[in-house]
Amino acid sequence: MILVVGARGCLGAAVSRRLLARRLPTRVASRQPESLGALVACGAQAVRADLLHPKTLATACDGVDTVFAAAHGLLGRGDNCSEAVDRDGHLALIDAARAAGVQRFIYTSVLAAAPDHPVDFWRSKFAVERHLEASGMAFTILRPSAFMEVHAHQLIGEAVLAGARVRLLGHGTKPRNFVAVNDVAGLAVRALAGEGLVGRTLAIGGPDNLSNRAVATLYGELSGRPVRVASLPPLLLRAMVPVVSRIHPGVARLFTMHALADDAFDETFDPAALLAEFPGRLTSLREFVAARVTASQTH
Repeated sequence: MILVVGARGCLGAAVSRRLLARRLPTRVASRQPESLGALVACGAQAVRADLLHPKTLATACDGVDTVFAAAHGLLGRGDNCSEAVDRDGHLALIDAARAAGVQRFIYTSVLAAAPDHPVDFWRSKFAVERHLEASGMAFTILRPSAFMEVHAHQLIGEAVLAGARVRLLGHGTKPRNFVAVNDVAGLAVRALAGEGLVGRTLAIGGPDNLSNRAVATLYGELSGRPVRVASLPPLLLRAMVPVVSRIHPGVARLFTMHALADDAFDETFDPAALLAEFPGRLTSLREFVAARVTASQTH
């Protein structure tokens, strides 16, 4: 039995669908298992798992041999803050899996996770990686770059296609890598199905390194719509952090991240080594955006 934690998210759902298409026994977990009806209809077993409540994790892991962790709380606040979900909750999930006799654990980290990263989210991911490596379970760590579905489309492209102003944090000039969720899901399923990758930490990204402004321009080019961009400059973001952190620590984290200089940490990725090991196609941003533009014109 494979347990997918975070099955409501874009990666968790994509992985679950692929597992079910292969007819692999799949248990999908969420704080709200009633929201997983589409996956249950495809043959999944739904269970409640709350990273803030270890007892639910023990129940979810019972009878499971493989766990895929795809939940995150980057924008959480209060009890659901990132520290509680991304760090403590995943440490608890690893402990629950080990206690339940889980044999293999695949963890979704983030590109460039490091103990000295200037943003705490990346440091939390790195701490979970180390805990997993020390757990005694067979493991695979996936480090994807920014998901196109969220960071390119939801945060930038949707505004262009709606004729609205794109609102960026920072200048939006930093090159960064974007990866399609389905490309990450394909490699995740290989690990979950036992097709190698044990003991590996695998960086995953797409073929393009573009700035957020360049992504907006690409949406405008392919849709024929005018692009209007407004940005909150780094100086203003830094000034707002103390106030915003009292209201929403998750948003304050984003302000802090985008207030950093473009060279504070690298968000680019060279896919050459990935493609050499896993020959095939990686979805380009142009291909991804063209599909979103076409979809918007047919609705």
